[in-house]
Amino acid sequence: MAASPSMEPATTTTSATTTTSQTMSTGSVEERLRSATFLSGFALCEYQNSGSVNCPHNNWGAPVIGFEYQKTLTGSSTITGPNSGKSCDFWHNYKRDIALLKTAGANSLRFSIEWSEVEPVEGTIDESAIAHYHEVIDALNEANIVPMVTLLHFTIPTWFSAKGGFELPRNINKFVEFAVRVFQEYHSKVNLWCTINEPGVVAALGYVFGMHPPARIMQFGLAYKVLDHLLAAHALAFKTLKESPGGANAKIGLVHNALKFESTMAHTPASFICSKMTDLFHNHVFNFLENSGTIDFYGLNFYSRVLMSAFSQLPTCNPGEIQTQLGWATNPDSFYRALKEGTKLNVPIYVTENGMPAETPNTIPHLCDDVQVFFLRGYVEAMKRAMKEGVDVRGYYWWTLMDNFEWCYGFTSKFGAFQTNPDNTATPRKVVALYRDLLGKS
Repeated sequence: MAASPSMEPATTTTSATTTTSQTMSTGSVEERLRSATFLSGFALCEYQNSGSVNCPHNNWGAPVIGFEYQKTLTGSSTITGPNSGKSCDFWHNYKRDIALLKTAGANSLRFSIEWSEVEPVEGTIDESAIAHYHEVIDALNEANIVPMVTLLHFTIPTWFSAKGGFELPRNINKFVEFAVRVFQEYHSKVNLWCTINEPGVVAALGYVFGMHPPARIMQFGLAYKVLDHLLAAHALAFKTLKESPGGANAKIGLVHNALKFESTMAHTPASFICSKMTDLFHNHVFNFLENSGTIDFYGLNFYSRVLMSAFSQLPTCNPGEIQTQLGWATNPDSFYRALKEGTKLNVPIYVTENGMPAETPNTIPHLCDDVQVFFLRGYVEAMKRAMKEGVDVRGYYWWTLMDNFEWCYGFTSKFGAFQTNPDNTATPRKVVALYRDLLGKS
C-alpha cells in the first residue's frame, strides 16, 4: 500500500490456482462479481503485517540502521508512533487470516514474499523461510483461496541497499535472481505473480518526498533513474520467468498506483507541480507498460486522485467528497477513469489494491468507520459501470485485511476491514458485511 504524499516533503497443491483463468466470464456484471472465476480478495504486504520483529533484515526494520529507527533533519522520528514490532503478526497467524478471508466471502489473497527473509545475506537462501511460504501457500490452496504473490513490496534487503539498491543498474540482476529462485519454488502452486509493487511510489516517496528510505528530498533526477531501473528489473524478471519452467502458464504483471494530481485552477504554480507529480507517479510507468509488452495483466492500485488548491500545498476535495486525515478524497469517478484508461494496455485488469482507512474524516466527521462502507459502495459501482462498458476486470482486492503498519504513518491509519485488537485478534468492521454482499462467494 502506498502512503499518500502531502505536497510538503518530509523533513504443489493447485486446487485454488485453477480459478485464475485469463478468459473473461460471461453473464451480467453482478453475476460475474459473485462467480468463482472473479477473484474477490484482500491485499497485504508481509512487512506491514509481520513487522520488524519477524522481518529484521530489510531497509525498514533492520535494528539501528533501518528507516524506522532514523530521525529526520529536524530530529523527529521518521514514523508516527511506535515501531512496527510484530504488527498483526501475519507470519505466525496466517491461518487466522485465512479464516477471516472465508468470513468475508473472499476467494483470493494478494500477499508479498519478503526478499530479505528468503535471502537475508547476499547469495544465502534461508530454507526455513522457503518452507514457511510453502506452508502459507499450501494453506491458502487447501482453503480454496487463490494466492497472488508480489515479489517486491517496498522493502529491500539491507545488503542490497548497501550495494546501492535500484540506484545502480548493475544491481538489477540480484532482484531477478531472487525472483527466479522464488518462482522455481512455488510456480506449481501459484499462477498469479506481481513483480514489483508501485515503482512510481517507490521513486517519489524515496527520492522526492523523503517519506520512505533512503529519504532523499526533491531529487527528481535520481527518482527517475531509480524508476527506470525498477521498470527494467520488472521487464527482465518478466522475460526470465516466462522462459523458465512453468513460465508459459503463469500470469505475470506489475502493480501500478495510477495516482494523478489535479489542480483546482489552471495556469498556476500548483497546476505545474501537479503536472510534474502526475508524470512521475503515473505517466512514466503507464507509458512504459503500454509500449514494453511485459505484462500478462495490469495490477491497478487505486485509492483517489490528489486535488490541489491553487493557493495551498495541502490536498483538498470538492463539495460532497469525503476527505480523510491523509488528505485522500472519495472520488469513484477517478477510479472509473483509471479502469477505462487501463484498457489501452490490452490485458486483463486486477484491482490489486483499493480501500480507505476507518477514521474520522476531515469532512462529514460523523461517518467515522462508515467511510469505508461509503467508499466501497461507490467504488464497486464505478467498477461495475466500467465492466458494463467492456473493461475486462478479473478481480478486486480490498486494502487491507487487518489494521497494520502503514509505513511512515505507523499504526495511525487503520485500513483494515477487520480491526486489529491488542491481543492480535480481529473484529470485523461494518465494511465486511457490505464486501460479502457485493463481492462475496457463497
